[in-house]
Amino acid sequence: MTSRLPALGLVALSILASSYVACGGDDETAGGATPTPDASASSSSSSSSSSSSSSSSSSSGGGDAGNDAEARGTTITGKIVYGYSSVAGVKVVIGDQVTTTAANGSFTIKAATMPYTLHVVVPKELSFLGPKDGTSAMSFVGLTSTSPILRAYANVTPSKATVKGTVSGGSTTGVYRWIVFVDAPQAGNQSGQTGGSSNASPKEYDLTTTWPAGQSQQSLSLAALEYKIPSGLPIGEGIPTEYVSKATGFTTVAASATAENQVGAFSPAETTLLDVEVDLPAVAGWSIKRWTLWLVGAQGAEISFTEDTGTSARAVHVPKGLASIPKARIGVQASTSVLGEFSTHTQLAGTGSFSSVQITIRKSPVPDKPAEAATGVKVGDLLSWDSVGEDCLYTAILRAQTDGSTAFALQTTATSVTIPDLAAHGAGLTASTPYEWYVTCDLKNAPKASIDADAVLGGAASNGGAVSRYMHFVTQ
Repeated sequence: MTSRLPALGLVALSILASSYVACGGDDETAGGATPTPDASASSSSSSSSSSSSSSSSSSSGGGDAGNDAEARGTTITGKIVYGYSSVAGVKVVIGDQVTTTAANGSFTIKAATMPYTLHVVVPKELSFLGPKDGTSAMSFVGLTSTSPILRAYANVTPSKATVKGTVSGGSTTGVYRWIVFVDAPQAGNQSGQTGGSSNASPKEYDLTTTWPAGQSQQSLSLAALEYKIPSGLPIGEGIPTEYVSKATGFTTVAASATAENQVGAFSPAETTLLDVEVDLPAVAGWSIKRWTLWLVGAQGAEISFTEDTGTSARAVHVPKGLASIPKARIGVQASTSVLGEFSTHTQLAGTGSFSSVQITIRKSPVPDKPAEAATGVKVGDLLSWDSVGEDCLYTAILRAQTDGSTAFALQTTATSVTIPDLAAHGAGLTASTPYEWYVTCDLKNAPKASIDADAVLGGAASNGGAVSRYMHFVTQ
């Protein structure tokens, strides 16, 4: 099992068919503060960004062209983030206007026309999307927002702290396992000793939790569960079939500090069932590989349990009436034999009482152009694919395996996108080089996907997604 930040990136690295359900109830106190947005992440500092842009904004067409664009343009004041952390020192390009993000990730730049395309160029020192020593470029096509918050693939150093202690009480039987996880606004990944077998005493946890850089402290809710999994599976595998104990805690911890013994004693817990059935795409070759259960904390952090099975229907056990874990997400990993082809779908289930939930997995986009093994591909050429639906926000990913080459993530609501010419900003296509590319579809919780609606802190709510097969071409 793992504990993680809700997925926020543009690329789906593992795709799961998912269903949110509310576990709800009020038989315990969550012990945490109501989540509040990070002020530094949700708003831009106009004074900082104006200062940054006025010193770094330039025009590739010369001073007069830049002045003309300034005169006729709409001011865009936004922010670049990774997860919830600000990203400083990356280029932002709109047309012939260029600026660099300030220390808090903010920028101010002119867009000559609406809608506009905004490019973010991440230097090799920060980039992790592409190969070694390569830059990365993100393009957002069709924006009209004048205050977008956009996500870039950039390494950031989060704040972190240690949470450790012992949970008392509960079972002493080896068929049960226990786990502790941290739930906090904008919480990041957690690592370390988070649980074990109930027959091992004492029940000690020692984990590291992270949150956005720049926040000196964080208020943390802690939740512990004791549960049973199918026999014969090792720790770290299996979806619980029963929950027998629960515990909670709360603390405020400073960055780089340690909080100890903040979780109370285990007390009895209850279990309820959700019957789940899965429909695969009406295309031959799809099969189910794995089921996943995420338990979602009141402030958004998650713990997950996975089990390899190809069944298309099962009863999933979730904790009943826990205010500290009010939601669950049921996931099914499905794929085809084609490299890289996965799909997911998420639907909102009933609250309070539980009944049957039907999950229908959407098909993947099918790439069209360039054709497989095409040659002579260049900037200005189109990448295209078929439609998965109007609720899909697409991202085309292309990258080479050559060290030093640029990787691209091109986001649009259309079924095609142009390979941008960003060579002047250190993000060009490498000549005579093999590239691979594929398309992801992020299914938004709306009748029609909007790139503006997604340009907010954390992104717009998602109903799942799909990933196409890998395609290949050679550049001119």
